[in-house]
Amino acid sequence: KSTGFGAEVFEAFVMAIAMAADARAATMVHRRLSPIAREVAGRWVLVLATAKHGLALTALGGVIVFSTLADRDYENICFAEYMFRWSMLMALPLQCLAGFSIFRVQINAEPYIGSVSRMNGYVPLLVMGSFCSGAGVFFAGYLDSVHELVVAVAVFFIVAALGQLAAGVALWRINLKVKRFANQAAAAAASAAETPATRFGKPEADADGGKGGNEGSA
Repeated sequence: KSTGFGAEVFEAFVMAIAMAADARAATMVHRRLSPIAREVAGRWVLVLATAKHGLALTALGGVIVFSTLADRDYENICFAEYMFRWSMLMALPLQCLAGFSIFRVQINAEPYIGSVSRMNGYVPLLVMGSFCSGAGVFFAGYLDSVHELVVAVAVFFIVAALGQLAAGVALWRINLKVKRFANQAAAAAASAAETPATRFGKPEADADGGKGGNEGSA
């Protein structure tokens, strides 16, 4: 006995919200780049944000199709299924565009910071995870639409999920490393600001005392 599509609607809705949050985060990063960071990254952060917004829209395809099935609206099921399959097929170019954008940012930053731009290999992992996720969803949609190979579709969805998991872990680790570097730089700047200017020379008290002593002796 079927239990309905309520759980699928909820899962698809959560995925759409997560994609939208990811797109908003990428947009905010682009808007808040410093002039130097914008010069290094170029327009690739904006391209990344655009790809993320496209992925958020494709995630709505799942919400539409499962909502239609849950309401038993069989008059519109063909259109909903059509949108859902196109959303799966569009995942490949959008995920690849997102991964390539991150790759280009890393390449542009390498002349400035060297191998640090790879973040101990987490940036390449983020790029590969994006490509893997897009390819998994694409082939799942293709095999479902053309060949109706249910088992193969499930396998490629698992591959896509693993790619997303790898990309998420890589992004989390990169964020931690960037925060640690920023905190270290801020601590070093604060320490330098608190250091007296006469630390490396003769203390002012000694200098004044010596001057007074010289005047007294005179």
